[in-house]
Amino acid sequence: MGRKRQEIIGILLIAVGIFVLLSLISYDPLEEPTISRHISIHNWMGIAGVYVSYYLVKFTVGVASYVVPVLLILWGWWIFANRNFRVLLRFSLYVLVLALAASVALSLPSVKNGVKGMVGFRYSGLVGGMVCRFLYDFLGFAGTIIFLVIVVLIDVRGYFSWSFYSPLDRLIFKKKFGKKKEAKRRKELALKEKKEETDFQEERIRELGGEQEEVIVPIRVQRESRIAKSIPAKEKKGYKLPSVNLLNEPDENVVRTVAEEEILENSRVLEKALETFGVSGKVVSVSPGPIITRYEVEPASGVRVSRIASLSDDLARILKAKRIRIVAPIPGTSVVGIEIPNKKPALVYFKEIVSSDKFRRAKSKLTIALGKTISGEVCVFDLATMPHLLIAGATGSGKSVCINTIIASILYKAYPDEVKFLLVDPKKLELSLYKALKGYHLITCEGVDEEVITRADNALIALRAVEAEMERRYEILANAVVRNIDEYNAKVKAGQFDGEFLPYIVVVIDELADLMMISSKEVEEPITRLAQMSRAVGIHLVIATQRPSVDVITGLIKANFPSRIAFQVASKIDSRTIIDTNGAEKLLGRGDMLIVTSTNPEPQRLHNAFISLDEVERILAHIIEQPKPEEMELTSPEAEGADEFLYDEERDPLFNKALKLVVTYQQGSISLLQRRLKIGFARAARIMDQLEKAGIVGPAIGSKPREVLVDEEFLKELESGENNDLE
Repeated sequence: MGRKRQEIIGILLIAVGIFVLLSLISYDPLEEPTISRHISIHNWMGIAGVYVSYYLVKFTVGVASYVVPVLLILWGWWIFANRNFRVLLRFSLYVLVLALAASVALSLPSVKNGVKGMVGFRYSGLVGGMVCRFLYDFLGFAGTIIFLVIVVLIDVRGYFSWSFYSPLDRLIFKKKFGKKKEAKRRKELALKEKKEETDFQEERIRELGGEQEEVIVPIRVQRESRIAKSIPAKEKKGYKLPSVNLLNEPDENVVRTVAEEEILENSRVLEKALETFGVSGKVVSVSPGPIITRYEVEPASGVRVSRIASLSDDLARILKAKRIRIVAPIPGTSVVGIEIPNKKPALVYFKEIVSSDKFRRAKSKLTIALGKTISGEVCVFDLATMPHLLIAGATGSGKSVCINTIIASILYKAYPDEVKFLLVDPKKLELSLYKALKGYHLITCEGVDEEVITRADNALIALRAVEAEMERRYEILANAVVRNIDEYNAKVKAGQFDGEFLPYIVVVIDELADLMMISSKEVEEPITRLAQMSRAVGIHLVIATQRPSVDVITGLIKANFPSRIAFQVASKIDSRTIIDTNGAEKLLGRGDMLIVTSTNPEPQRLHNAFISLDEVERILAHIIEQPKPEEMELTSPEAEGADEFLYDEERDPLFNKALKLVVTYQQGSISLLQRRLKIGFARAARIMDQLEKAGIVGPAIGSKPREVLVDEEFLKELESGENNDLE
């Protein structure tokens, strides 16, 4: 029905309703359609009013006929205002039932007294009188009264959410059991009424599904299978994988009807707001989710999507939303996505994801239970195909929880001899609880005295050790004539190649910025090389930073991390640094993310699953009760050289200059070498180790400078050739 036709029909119905109402108000029982034209007519609407009022009162429901003009006016206004017909249709049916019941009640005294003909139906009308006579003949006087009372009660209770029982029950309990029990009973009744109110709202929302043409939108809701109450844990050589029963149960008290009410209201407001700004568009589909709801708007012909994209702040103000993100257009479609936060967002629990069929059926040992999409669909990823992951976002946006989610997901999938972790935590806080995994999933490194690496020098040693492990694995794969670690391990298991089983290694760095500040070049080199080459040999990197600037996420690092996660950031520049596009600055925080992968370069919005520290501790407590597998230790390259760090066969070219500096200043400090020689931390530390082996300085004493064991006389002897101890 066109808008013009709707308004015309609405005006006509309102006019007819007013005409009928005035006819009934001025109705005179003595005026009949057969009245002579020479007699003065008192009806305000003339002879037409006489006809209308006479037939309505006499032949329908009598004085209850006043509901007819009222309903006509309401229907006219509803059509004129383009509102939902189903709501008014339901209201009209309930009102007509009440009108008929009133008509029957008005004719009951006449029927009981045996009044015959239309005289007895003066106030009830013919329809009400006939129904009353029928009921009276079958039920009698008392039965008819009881029947009418039941009809009225059912009619009122059916339309409204009132409870007839609650006040009676409160009164009875107050008298019978006293105030203490009454309070308890009231609490139970309140919960019951809340549920009834919810059911009533759900019914109303279902009716609102037939809203006006501009607002009627299909709502796509992703249905997930129910969470298994108990999933049997797999067992291997006495080691049992963690059970989902260790995780917190999801909160079931999230009322979806509220979100659906928001959908219909936001759809109306959204279309009107766009029209206010001169943009014609129509909401064609809605995807409700746990945190946000995406409204898909199809712009009218000739409207540029850039105009809609520029309205995010204005729409957020009108819709009273915290932030609104606009995807203009949604890739592969002709519609624009407007993502509006829910007023009552739900929490995505980690248990929901690991209990889902998607996660349980995933075969990869590196499956990550990341969270849910904006439509509520469970989303899992395989780190082996990503193959590395870069995570960035502002403080408190959800990075640390995301890392816990990644680690916990792998702990649920893999045995200790299948996946090993190397954890680097310069902040010394976020990953410290994983020290319990030593001897299980946690890998150690020769020359590093920390389970979870926190010092920058140890981090550099560990990265070089992982790099050396990568080279060693490539040689092993080449000898086995295979292309990747999966083919190699399959050969070893099948007995086709005599070699060691190679576990996956996942390197997790919680704060890259801290390492880059100390020595960017020395850190960037091994990370870049690992990112370029380590996928085939089963080594994967997960790196997080809260400072997504170009001096931390360099072009070389970014180019080798096709899979990246952006949590909420402060500016568009930070968003573009991470995912090459705007949008992360519009996120809500608390696990709200945009992710790009090697297979899908377009940002996808997800809600990270939440796992608490208590849940992580329960998982770790379960693991340490299992039998320990054979430990794995990475060989540090510096341990393989006699006097040199890493791969150098000779001393550093700056060794002699460093020697003179240390002896002259009598200060064995790495920072001194960095400042005076203008070198990085790793090289300065390497030279300092060479000086220690040469007997120039003593061993490290915490954060204090090393003791210098020689004086300037030693330098003079060295220059004159009298002292050859260093050769």
